[in-house]
Amino acid sequence: MKNLFIKIMPLLAVFFMIVVISACTDERNQPTKPEAPTYIETKFLLDKAVSNGEDVPAHFTVRDEIVSGRLVLFVFFEPDNDFNHFFEFSDEIEILKAEIDSISGVIFDRWQDQTLTPQDSLDLEQLKVDKKNQITANEAVQDSLDTWLDDRFKCSIRLDDDIAPLYPNAVFLDSTALDYLGSSPIAWGQGNYLAEADTSGLYGRRIELDLAEFWIADPTWRNPEKPDREEFLIIPARYPDRYTQYELLPVRNWLQRLTTGVTHTLNVRFGSVNTVTKVSMSLYLVYRTAE
Repeated sequence: MKNLFIKIMPLLAVFFMIVVISACTDERNQPTKPEAPTYIETKFLLDKAVSNGEDVPAHFTVRDEIVSGRLVLFVFFEPDNDFNHFFEFSDEIEILKAEIDSISGVIFDRWQDQTLTPQDSLDLEQLKVDKKNQITANEAVQDSLDTWLDDRFKCSIRLDDDIAPLYPNAVFLDSTALDYLGSSPIAWGQGNYLAEADTSGLYGRRIELDLAEFWIADPTWRNPEKPDREEFLIIPARYPDRYTQYELLPVRNWLQRLTTGVTHTLNVRFGSVNTVTKVSMSLYLVYRTAE
């Protein structure tokens, strides 16, 4: 028996070695090396630079071939009289609506108490009509101010030697279509005047543009009348049926124009004459690593 065990020992050793080696074999494959690795660069170009309706240039250099990029603008302004009037009318409209509700309550209470005379009813209803007419008048003034404020606090951008300013997420209004528009072209739809206030007394909002495609006011087209704001603010690329090619124009060549190793210039302008405005600007770029 002892001799038999000695004879089979080498066989057992080989068997156990095969088991161990097979157990350590990993059938998984290592992931392949990415063909085009990428990296990100953030460029802080402007920090509350004074614009006041004038161009503010920002210079930068591109490192590698760009895969994608986003331009982020922060626009700030000090409120002016037109801005204050707009919100004064808003406050007055809310007060008038509350007064109308109060009159309706008085009419119901006096009717329930059987103290409402026919003449009282007529007088109170007329008072409600007067207040509703005042709301309509206030809304008409607001509509006019809305247009002027949108144009007064508009934001434009230009790349390098481009001459024409581009107004993102806006349309041009036909100045001859509405009496209060005057004779100058009106850029409408950005809504920058609706910005939130900060602790310093400035109002500011964020504008983000995808450099692969962003939409601007078509310089050759004038919308015959002011479109509804809620409809306009829907993203045109996602809902192309809501827009016509004559109102908005896509810009799709900026990524290709940003050349590696070349110093480029972005010009941003916010506000108009006699406005107090500032701009901050950052550029977020995703590069493809050069082989």
